[in-house]
Amino acid sequence: ALPISTAVLHNKALILQKLERFNEANECWTALCRKNKKPRRSDTKELRTSYGIMLKYIAENYRQTAHSGKALSLYKEVLSLNKFDRESLEALFEIYTEDGNHHLAFNYAKQLFEMDRSNDEYMFNYASELLELGRIKELIPLYKEAYERDPGNNFYKEGLEFCYVKSALDIRGSSIEELKAFVKKIESLAETKSYNLVYLEGYILHREGYPRKAIKKINRAMDMVEEHFEEFQLGFTLYEDGFIKQSMKLFQAITSCGCPTSDSLTESIIGFFVTKDDRKNAFTICEIAEDSLLWDNYFIADQLYNYKQPFWALEYTARLIKQEDVDEDDRFLHLMVLNDIGNGKDTLQYA
Repeated sequence: ALPISTAVLHNKALILQKLERFNEANECWTALCRKNKKPRRSDTKELRTSYGIMLKYIAENYRQTAHSGKALSLYKEVLSLNKFDRESLEALFEIYTEDGNHHLAFNYAKQLFEMDRSNDEYMFNYASELLELGRIKELIPLYKEAYERDPGNNFYKEGLEFCYVKSALDIRGSSIEELKAFVKKIESLAETKSYNLVYLEGYILHREGYPRKAIKKINRAMDMVEEHFEEFQLGFTLYEDGFIKQSMKLFQAITSCGCPTSDSLTESIIGFFVTKDDRKNAFTICEIAEDSLLWDNYFIADQLYNYKQPFWALEYTARLIKQEDVDEDDRFLHLMVLNDIGNGKDTLQYA
């Protein structure tokens, strides 16, 4: 039997837990841990489990009081006593996911999934981390196994279809036969054709030398997109594949809308054009944004300057300083642009 003082301390800790007085409860749990020597792996499972429970209480209380960082070492200590402790593995996964540390979150998601491959939550977490890390090749057999086990589960079916689409898009510029194989797999899963599938069919026709049939498919894919994000994704793909006119049609539709999503995606579109050194199309989008999104010369110039395109930004800062209501911020941005361009004479003259 436990000594009275230890038993009383244990009961007090449990009462404080129920009262949600987490800091006080941790004082009791910490005192109990000091009274009990840390077990070794060679000790009985009961002894290791009992000590681990106290550590988990302390760790969870740290989480409850927004000190998740302090909980990490405690959960890892529990795993040193019992490497299959689900609560600790789940907690470590959650903490690292919340912190955005997906490489470490992945390790614990994988361990949990391998412990229980039939657990839908573990499957979802593991798949999510693989996707976050861009490990699509590992996702395919994972979804395939789950879908074969449960063919009525749309999550697995849609996940597998997504992986096939992503893989097809990634290799479309290289192996035409491999691309066709992925398209067949997508078709076998899809109840209705998605815009991505229709585009891939058009792209294959393009690669095989049927331009009219290809454009017909591509235009149909463009008509199928329903959301701005889909327009952005397809527009990006079209641009990469050389269909600049069709790409710009989608990008212009996004910017012309004027909604908050349109605003954020337009910034991404400008950034994309910067990576392609495509000044002409970047300026076309900026001109539309001036009307639909009410972007002023300062906003556009500042954005282009931050994208490290001072020559592009100069066109807009030059307009700024000619305005009647020009202010110090406008002048300073223009000065920064001139300085980055390296035109010492103009910089000194303007300053």
